[in-house]
Parts: sequence; C-alpha cells; structure tokens
Amino acid sequence: MKSALFTFHSAIFLIWNLSNISFAQLTTDSAKPELSTSFELILAYNKATDKNANGDYLNNINTKALRHFTTTYEKASEIRWARFPGSFRVHFVNEGIDTRIYYNEKGAPEATVRYYFEKDMPRGVRHIIKTTYYDFSIFCITEITTAGKTAYLVKIEDSTCWKTIKVVDNETEIAEEFLKS
Repeated sequence: MKSALFTFHSAIFLIWNLSNISFAQLTTDSAKPELSTSFELILAYNKATDKNANGDYLNNINTKALRHFTTTYEKASEIRWARFPGSFRVHFVNEGIDTRIYYNEKGAPEATVRYYFEKDMPRGVRHIIKTTYYDFSIFCITEITTAGKTAYLVKIEDSTCWKTIKVVDNETEIAEEFLKS
C-alpha cells in the first residue's frame, strides 16, 4: 500500500513539475527553471518529436496502447504519439480538453493528464476551491489520474497573487504561491 501511495505521489510530483515548466514558458522567458537530467532528456525528446508534426510512427507504438486509445477516445483530434524508453505517450484533444495519456511498455495506461478551464472542472472540486478562495478567479486546471487516484492542480489569482491549489480526496493544500508586483 505504501508503495502504491508513494508511486501516486511521485507521479503527481513529476507531472506537476512538467506542467509548471510549460506554464512558466508561456508566461515569461526571463526566469528559466533549472532542470534535472531526466527533465532535460524528456524535453530534448519532445523537441525532437515536435519536428515531426504527427509525432512518432504508429508502427513504433504498442498495439494494445493503440487499441485502448482508439476504442476509448473515438472523438479525439490532433493526435500525436511519442515513444520513450519503456513507455509511450499520446497527446490529443478530446471534447476541447488537452489530454495526455502515458502507457507502459506493455501498452497499459499508467497516467492521464488533462488541462482545462473552470467551465470544464468537476462541480465538487470547483465548490471546494470557491468556498475557500471566493475572491480568486480560476484560470487553469491540471487533472492528473494515476494508480486509481485523481489530483487537481488548480491555478487561481486575485489582484495581489497567484496560487496553485492541490486537491486530492477533497483535501486542499497550497502547492505554490507568487505575489504580483
């Protein structure tokens, strides 16, 4: 049980850090985060696959992963596959929501990451955020599902600061906070 919980929190931490790197690049190029070797390898691989607009060749993707994806997400668009050592990732848009699914080398789904806005977030999570941070506006949600658990990283702001609130099992904690100048 401890191993599964550790894996869940490790996966959330890794994906959260990757989403923060992407978010930081969207907002400003002046402060570049220092990356560990594993992040540098992932980013270098992503840059290499970005040269090919369609992602990796489908012949290089596990057939079980392809079958799972095509039967589960029939309305997906902008589909791009990438192959990593021992795993695969599909990046696509489903019903207007930017989604990534990570598959292991045997083609089983390991994690799903979805990026969306307030209008698409679950009512229960929205209620938790809005009752505590009622003067804040929600501008981005990252939903991470792995090991049967879902975590939400909700980015909010008011006139003085930005915050990222992590919601897991209806419990919240402030993951990061920045003051506006």
